[in-house]
Amino acid sequence: MNKLIIEVRQNELRKKAENPNIPYTSAEIIQSALDAHDEGATIAHFHPRNDAGAEVSDLESVVEIIGTIRSCSSMLVHPTLGHFDHGDDPLLRLSNVEALAAMPSMRPDIAPLDLGSLNFDVWNPESKEFIVDNWVYQNSARDLRSMARRLRELGVKPQLVIYGLSGIRLMDAFLGTGDVDTPTYVSFVLGGPSILFGHPATSNGLRAYLDNLTHANIHWNVMLAGGSYLPLLPEIIEAGGHICIGLGDYAFPELGVPTNADVVRKVVEVARGVGREIASPEEVRAMLNVQAPTSA
Repeated sequence: MNKLIIEVRQNELRKKAENPNIPYTSAEIIQSALDAHDEGATIAHFHPRNDAGAEVSDLESVVEIIGTIRSCSSMLVHPTLGHFDHGDDPLLRLSNVEALAAMPSMRPDIAPLDLGSLNFDVWNPESKEFIVDNWVYQNSARDLRSMARRLRELGVKPQLVIYGLSGIRLMDAFLGTGDVDTPTYVSFVLGGPSILFGHPATSNGLRAYLDNLTHANIHWNVMLAGGSYLPLLPEIIEAGGHICIGLGDYAFPELGVPTNADVVRKVVEVARGVGREIASPEEVRAMLNVQAPTSA
């Protein structure tokens, strides 16, 4: 079995009101990533934000974060694409990646590619009221193919984010057309009680993904939004999956008021308990065929 890849999802759009350790500023994101790396995380995913927690898309913030993480560690970096509206030109959605890749030492290692369109619906199961019921996330196959091909040209590995079985079928089609390559890096999305996209955060929800994988040379992980990841950790790790986890998806109150490093430490504890070793950044690059950035 391959060694375990741990990707830390540091902040997304979560607020410090949920957990004061959710990083906002560039300095906080950098320190959070490095602390998580010390505990075993090998990939840092982040959303640049300002002091108030609002998402920002200025290139300077991303350059500062990537540059400092790389100067202090060998972590792989996975910045968000940033905010965009449905229907935006696919290459416009990659504009930050394009700008970063033009600076060889700043080229991202990984960029997200969400397979398929969906409704980002969120509700309160206790009050039976919707919190979000009007957010349609549009991703046509044509746009995704364009983005996948351009990421390959830029030397950036796509993380194929899959929200249901139709996403697996789309991945299979993209592998068939050659729009994405192997080894393939895939994230299966599970949703907690309030999240109505992705599969349920249960063994059956996970197994439905795995039972429909038809291609070899796929490295899959699980991300779980709006619910606790911890009960499923042993099953995912023993099944050969990787872990994509952090305060960006859930505050983990069962761990007190944890940092991202605390969450990663818990993952490593579980992995060691079932006899699975943790991959180093260099081993992750070899597993995913991600080339290290150059300095010039």
